[in-house]
Amino acid sequence: MKLRSRSTRSNNVFSPGSLHGVKLYWNEPQRALQLGKKRLPSDVRTVGQMRALLQDRVFAAGAPSNRGLYYMHRGVCMPRDAKLFARFNIRYDVMVFPKGSLGGELSKTFGHYHPPAVFKPKLSYPELYEVLYGEALFLLQRRGSAESVLVRARAGEKVLIPPNWGHVSMNARPSKTLVEVNLIFPDFKADYKPYVKNRGASHYVLANGVAVKNPHYGKVRLREVSARDWSPKWLDVKESIYALFLKKPGDFAFLRDPRLLARGRALPA
Repeated sequence: MKLRSRSTRSNNVFSPGSLHGVKLYWNEPQRALQLGKKRLPSDVRTVGQMRALLQDRVFAAGAPSNRGLYYMHRGVCMPRDAKLFARFNIRYDVMVFPKGSLGGELSKTFGHYHPPAVFKPKLSYPELYEVLYGEALFLLQRRGSAESVLVRARAGEKVLIPPNWGHVSMNARPSKTLVEVNLIFPDFKADYKPYVKNRGASHYVLANGVAVKNPHYGKVRLREVSARDWSPKWLDVKESIYALFLKKPGDFAFLRDPRLLARGRALPA
């Protein structure tokens, strides 16, 4: 099935961005993403998979189990770029949140931590996000501490997930589709167990933007920052992370070895 190759809001088919000059197209009714003329395969996270993590219990009880909440497209790239991504063992993903909310709560991801990449010092694999279309909130929480940070990111802004931080991303504007992309080292399995145990992240962000503490956590300190204030200054550029990787793929070796962040790249304050 092909999507219509033009940007139009009347039928909910539009282009949130492009890769190497080739446009992506999202079809909201069909929940389908296309790169140029190619429809991309996706994995979908459903209400049934996330029911226990939702703040709005009325919505959680009544929503169909098979309702798709967000759509993950892994290993997206232009064919001519595939060898470069494979050579450096880095993956580029596209995630789409359709319009809407989870009842009284913002639409969100499941939430997870990454496993350790190195043990001396103990540092988990980092990850790098960019908002391609819409506006996102990233709720980060430092593993083993009472510190959480809510990072707001608009289209074009980048968010670094530092070592040892768990994260949930949310669609900050339910009336608009959110499209975010990421670069990640693919050879590990995410750890979802702490989020399952605690029925979500440290806070639930309601559809009105208010952050409500999750009662399954103890005392937690939450601060709110912008993406520009959170992420290192070298990420405050207009170029996309896709273009940056193509230009200097070696600069992203920190995704495999987080010790490089501490040595040559500043971590968020």
